[in-house]
Formats: sequence, structure tokens, C-alpha cells
Amino acid sequence: MPKYELDDKTKEIILGLLDKCVELNIGNVKFEYYPTPGDSRNVYFALVEMKEFWELTVEVKDFSVGNYIDIYKVVDGEIIFRHSESA
Repeated sequence: MPKYELDDKTKEIILGLLDKCVELNIGNVKFEYYPTPGDSRNVYFALVEMKEFWELTVEVKDFSVGNYIDIYKVVDGEIIFRHSESA
């Protein structure tokens, strides 16, 4: 189970960026969600093209509970959770 839940809007952004990477022949892209009032997390997203799929890494720096990383693979427009790690 991922520690950071991807909402529908974030999934849409991720898949849109992946499509743009394919279109432009770019093998990776990163972006960040800054903390908002009442939220102590910085969230970093990285998409990297692997040989047979795209890997999505979601790194969370949470000042209240610690840091963690969720790893996904993206295949045919589906974001599939693989595992979580402490950072």
C-alpha cells in the first residue's frame, strides 16, 4: 500500500507529462508539490524511462512524520504501485 495517495488530478498530470516525454523523446522529468497551509509535506515526483516501462518515484519529505518514497511502474497508461521505502 502506498504511503502517499495519488489523487486523480496528480495521476492526470503524471500521465500527461509521460505522454509529452514520449512525444519529445525525453527520458525523464521531475516536478514538485510545495507544502500548502496546514500541510507539512514537500512531494517530489520523478518519471524515468526504463527499458520496458516508465518508473515513477514519489518522494515525500514530511516534517511531522519523516521521509518516505513510493515506487511505481507505469505501463499502458496504468500507474502500478510496487513498494515503499523509508528515505
